[in-house]
Amino acid sequence: MRTNGISHLFPRTATVELSLKQKRSRSQIIINWLRGRGQQPPAFAASISKYRIDLFTFKATNIMLFGGLKAKARPGWLEFEAKDNQKLVHVYEEDQTTLLNTFVLAENDQILNKPLSLNRSPKQIIIARNRSIRSWLKGIGPLPASYDLELEPNTRQISLAGKYLYLGDSPGTGKSLFRLVFEDNNNKKLVHVHDVSDNTLIKSFYLAKEGQILEQIETITKSPIQISMDRTASLIDWLTGAADPPQAYFTKTSNEGRVRLYSYDNIVVSLTGNLTRKRQSVWLTFTTKGENRLVNVFEQDQVTKLNSFYLLKDGEILLKPEPLVLSPQLAAKERSAAILDWWTGTGSLPDDQAHTISSVGRVDLVTLEGQKRDLIGGLKSRQRDCLLTFEASGADKIIHVYEQDGETLLNSFFLVKDGKILFDPQPVTLSRRQISRARNKVIRNWWTANGPEPEPFAAAITRGSIELINLNKKAELLRGQLGNDRPVWLTFTTEEKNKIIRVYESDRTTLINSYFLIKDGEMLENPEAANKSERQISLERIKVVVAWWTGDAPLPEPYPANLSDGKTALAKIGPKQRILRGLGRKKRPVWIVFAEAGTNKFAHVYETDQATKIGSFYLVKDGQVILDPMPVPVTTETAAETIAETEPETTVSARSPSLSPRQRLRYGIGRGDYDSIAAEYHELLLGMAPYWAVHARNSLLLDLKQRGDIDAFTRELSLGAGTSTSFIAWKNLGQVMRIIDLDQSRGMLKQGENPHKIRSSMSQSLPFAAGSFDLITIDSAFRYVPEGSRFTLLAEIKRALTDQGILSITELGYEFDREFTQALQNFLGFRVLTPANYNMELDQDFERDFSRLFPPRVAQTIKDYLKKCGTLIAVRGLEPTPVAREIPHFKLQSLALPNTGNGPGQGIINGDNGFNLGDFEQLQRLQLRISGPKTVNPIRTPQQKAIAQRVERSLSTRVKTAEARRQIVEIILEHSPSGSLLQIGRDPAKLAHFNAAISQLGYSLEYDRRQSSASLTQK
Repeated sequence: MRTNGISHLFPRTATVELSLKQKRSRSQIIINWLRGRGQQPPAFAASISKYRIDLFTFKATNIMLFGGLKAKARPGWLEFEAKDNQKLVHVYEEDQTTLLNTFVLAENDQILNKPLSLNRSPKQIIIARNRSIRSWLKGIGPLPASYDLELEPNTRQISLAGKYLYLGDSPGTGKSLFRLVFEDNNNKKLVHVHDVSDNTLIKSFYLAKEGQILEQIETITKSPIQISMDRTASLIDWLTGAADPPQAYFTKTSNEGRVRLYSYDNIVVSLTGNLTRKRQSVWLTFTTKGENRLVNVFEQDQVTKLNSFYLLKDGEILLKPEPLVLSPQLAAKERSAAILDWWTGTGSLPDDQAHTISSVGRVDLVTLEGQKRDLIGGLKSRQRDCLLTFEASGADKIIHVYEQDGETLLNSFFLVKDGKILFDPQPVTLSRRQISRARNKVIRNWWTANGPEPEPFAAAITRGSIELINLNKKAELLRGQLGNDRPVWLTFTTEEKNKIIRVYESDRTTLINSYFLIKDGEMLENPEAANKSERQISLERIKVVVAWWTGDAPLPEPYPANLSDGKTALAKIGPKQRILRGLGRKKRPVWIVFAEAGTNKFAHVYETDQATKIGSFYLVKDGQVILDPMPVPVTTETAAETIAETEPETTVSARSPSLSPRQRLRYGIGRGDYDSIAAEYHELLLGMAPYWAVHARNSLLLDLKQRGDIDAFTRELSLGAGTSTSFIAWKNLGQVMRIIDLDQSRGMLKQGENPHKIRSSMSQSLPFAAGSFDLITIDSAFRYVPEGSRFTLLAEIKRALTDQGILSITELGYEFDREFTQALQNFLGFRVLTPANYNMELDQDFERDFSRLFPPRVAQTIKDYLKKCGTLIAVRGLEPTPVAREIPHFKLQSLALPNTGNGPGQGIINGDNGFNLGDFEQLQRLQLRISGPKTVNPIRTPQQKAIAQRVERSLSTRVKTAEARRQIVEIILEHSPSGSLLQIGRDPAKLAHFNAAISQLGYSLEYDRRQSSASLTQK
């Protein structure tokens, strides 16, 4: 009858055979117990085979008990026990009383693949011992441990690792106990046999000599241990006056450069000092000088003395022999003691000392209060020798560090200053690291407490950020609108309750960004940038969206986004991005608007015109938050809101193949069909862009900036941008700005060079947050804004500008009426400037080129015309003063130039469109002379860089100066993307433009049609 459900797996007799399935079940029960998941297995009978027992299988390994079980197959008995952190199995004989061995199956919750035998069998012990002796003899193992061995009577040999040690005559009639001790003596390996009863040495044997294991063990009459003991006895007798000096003998120095001499009062007496740190043979002699006893150490030649040591001095035996010649280590200790006595007490001034400067720019001086005291600061990171000198000046104690020549002073350090001991020497000239630490401390005190304002200092932008200090074990960084890696200048100011740090260019004048450290009296743990980067703006926007979406935060402001593969990322909630999907495969900018209706929250996606809806999405529906936005079903009401884009209804299209490029251009401008003429507009009118944009507007802005009337401007919005007119103008002037193009024509934007562009109408609200730009420009596009929408556009411009932002409007051929300027000042609070009331003067280069291109009368007429109506500049900053009348609809009064004859330049500006195409070639030549080598062709891609390097190498023999080579390479790549001079020479128009551009640098391109060769020559 079974007592439990598993008793059949643990039989009481070893004769019961278990099936394979039962053995597996029993193994699992034992494993569960070892893992702490089951009860302790009951005892059971097992079979002991030759030396071992098969217990169970774990991880496909058969777990076996081995050790102390004797080589006899018989029944056995197993019992299990949990003790401390171990789980044990006890193996008994069949009588269940005689314990054979105990094995550890698991330890510290780890199951052992090989059970640990607590009592090894004699055979295991012998095997392990022989294995360690063989490893030692081969030089791959440590010195074997000594062990005791019992021999039967009349036994004359001892078995040792397969060989025999012969002891000679029988040691006795009864059983004898011997101890085997192993010794490593240079290239010899020995074993000594002692009688344990009286500790006498019976015999010694060589097992290996000169690194070779002996096939026949050699017996020696006197072991090295006995020789050493004899020498020790004779030395002590000599030191105590009981014997003559010992005989001289050879010995060896250790790797540390010391000689072991003898043992006295249980202390090993060794010679240390100036003995060269390597294992070498030396000759020791012993001499008596009066009451003193000395040992002399010679080289192996027994002539060259290395050092002498006192063993007994003034009647006292020295346990640490005193060398007559100090080792470098002992000399350094004595020098350190002298410095310490002078530094911390009343010791005399130390002598000059030679030292070494480490590779990290420090000098190890002394150890004081258990710590190394180093000289750090201004010593340069280069390992070399130096000279230390010491000076006492009043209550100060100073150490000077010179170069090895003793003349070039590297730095000085205070050890005592104003009578106060400095435990860390204070350098007179700080290292860069020390300067940085001191600066960090001042900034931290000013930021977190009431310390003084830090001094300005130079820093560097690295990967778009500046490391300021470490605060609360965290590096604080300045981020946001910092641009590329370069040196900068930091200043610190306190303004009422605010503490601000400003980042300037290295000229210390051009402000890059400002950061609040304390704002309205509250300390910010992370500096807050005045001008945030696009990434920062995006992260803050996401936080606002998530807070509104998942809580009760206010409605987010609309913002622009981008579509790609029919989707746009909205926000990140948890570890996952939340995406608006199903919006069409076309890549384009869009406008995202948020709305609430009852307990519902929506995200609406519009085209950039902010009128054409693309799709709507539930973020919260019936009060339930939807983490993956769900499209709102289209109904008849929502479908009616969609505005379809259609082509203008024209009977004749500007794309008609029957028209010439100039006819298509005139026709398209007249009909307002800019999409169809974008390519012709970009090709034919691009040469005029510098004419009105560079010299009628940008020269005035730069003049205002240089006179200090306006602050710096770096972020521009170009309204009615066309084919990137403003972007090209600033590029030709070499100015770096962040410009965004906005135009209603998709074709014009596509032709433009500026990568940052938005398609939208100026009649709509501007899709930008308040204060996004410090400059907004409208170049020959204000005329297209309907009269009823002009004041609304100006109000939107005011909102999008910063507090001191600038509006620039250029309208050649039109005059701004008085109502226009008065409304800007009175209703919107702008300060209005024009070339006429600002007395703008055109630069000399422009005057010269202008006079060469046009007859004097025409030139003067156009210059007067520019001053009269060309450009209007409006600067924010005034308080609006509304007058009691209706806001007007602004009109532009058309102007016309008088007829100036038939010379070049006639009719360049007329009353209809503000320009005439008759002389656009003349204006292109003017543009080349105006911009010249100022034209910038940014080389960005790796392929462009490789081409530029190849072209520059080819010019190295013909163009000597690096700056001229760089400018010519940029001009070559502008005219030939592949960098081929032949490509430029084959095209007469390209060749003329190229030679005009490089003529100011003193070079020209000669092209031979017959030979099909092109070469660059110096004029």
